[in-house]
Amino acid sequence: MSVESDAPDLRERLNHEWYMLSADQGLFQPDAPEFLLAVGDGGTAHPDSLRWARVALTVDCDLAGAGAEAGVTGRGTGHPDFAMLSLDGTVLVRGAKGEEWTDCVLLRNPHRLPSLRELGTRMAASPETPQATRDALERWLSHTWAD
Repeated sequence: MSVESDAPDLRERLNHEWYMLSADQGLFQPDAPEFLLAVGDGGTAHPDSLRWARVALTVDCDLAGAGAEAGVTGRGTGHPDFAMLSLDGTVLVRGAKGEEWTDCVLLRNPHRLPSLRELGTRMAASPETPQATRDALERWLSHTWAD
């Protein structure tokens, strides 16, 4: 889904569209709105410092506004930049603001994509990848999926 980046109601539209897409496609269950959010250590989004944090939605969730302003789901109000993963690892959502459009892309069953598995294999074998990330990648690569 996409929203014009200069839309005066960007925050409201993005929050609404993200929620509808994510709830409909299984990022979380409406009766148990929990999922994993990629968060950086020390306010950085450098890939080496990212980790997954389990979060739960609240009634006043504002990922494109307050969440982005706090640096949790973006780089300032109206500048979303986030990655989310369902608890079972089968739904991945990425959101980011571009010059003309702010997009949210949802990918189901990312473990089925050979290119992601190949990237994960290379990263897991690289001494440049932090040990915790290599361990997580090894778990992901060796997981037996029920689909």
